[in-house]
Amino acid sequence: MLAVISCAMVQVALDKTKEDQTFIVIAHHLFTIQNSNIIAVMSQGTVIEKGTYKELMTQKGAYCKLVP
Repeated sequence: MLAVISCAMVQVALDKTKEDQTFIVIAHHLFTIQNSNIIAVMSQGTVIEKGTYKELMTQKGAYCKLVP
């Protein structure tokens, strides 16, 4: 587990390099993935939703229920 400060440092590094590479991130803190191009929400090994942060919040589905 990363401390909040470490998570912020990882987020900055991901934001700087994400345009040139593909990352798969398994996030404990959802703010870590807010700027992702695609967020996939999985349940029991199956993708049940995918989209950007804004799209998923608008859908008010499973991802929206996870966000505090």
